[in-house]
Amino acid sequence: MNKKFALTSLTLAMLSASGTAFSQESDEPAYKHWIGGFGTIYKPSEERMTSGVLDDGTGIGFEYGYRFDENWAARLEISSLELDYKNETPALQTDESGTMYGVDAMYFMPGDLLYLFGGIKQQNLEDDYTLGNIGIGKHWQIGEGPVRVITEIAAYQDLDESYNDYSVKLGLSFPFGGSGSSSSSSSSNTNAGTLDADNDGVANRNDRCPNTPAGTQVDANGCAMDNDEDQDGVVNSADQCPNTPRGAEVNAQGCEIKDSDMD
Repeated sequence: MNKKFALTSLTLAMLSASGTAFSQESDEPAYKHWIGGFGTIYKPSEERMTSGVLDDGTGIGFEYGYRFDENWAARLEISSLELDYKNETPALQTDESGTMYGVDAMYFMPGDLLYLFGGIKQQNLEDDYTLGNIGIGKHWQIGEGPVRVITEIAAYQDLDESYNDYSVKLGLSFPFGGSGSSSSSSSSNTNAGTLDADNDGVANRNDRCPNTPAGTQVDANGCAMDNDEDQDGVVNSADQCPNTPRGAEVNAQGCEIKDSDMD
């Protein structure tokens, strides 16, 4: 009971931190909400039953997630499980089905490279189990559209008997809310799901000059590059005649000074 209370408290603390301390992050997430459907393969511990064992099973489920900022999110999840129940007596070999539901706190790495999650789940099979879980996953973007493929691996520990279970998940998520969830998002973003407010090819979180004019050539920090491509002594940003011949005398605008009488 103490372990169950401790993990519940930890999960609530993580969710609270997600919504308060980390909500002060300036970067907006690519999307604020998502709903998803998934299938799962579930591997329970062989020690979970004394008169027989629960073997590999499958399940289908639904999830809803909310992102507080670019990094932190929370998720509600419910699934239907069907596990094989093996017994030495053939007549008692059957399937055991039920539900699993719970909540996770999630941390998305920069650029949505991967996410880590941890939470608590309740299983209602022939017996009831309360499990703590941790895992790693990713939402893979499909082309330019908003739909993403869900992939996850998770480990579970029973809070009463310390049994260890495992699962893998594959599904589809449908993001909504937030300027980055639409298929009309700028293709110049350096990472799928990363915002680029001034469309200069440098993501907001790395852009030290966030309001460069459209079409300005920028460096890796998002700041204008004062190159002089035609080497006339006038930088590109001020050069009104960017292709003057090499060695030509130019004025302050980078345009060639012509001498009509050749003197």
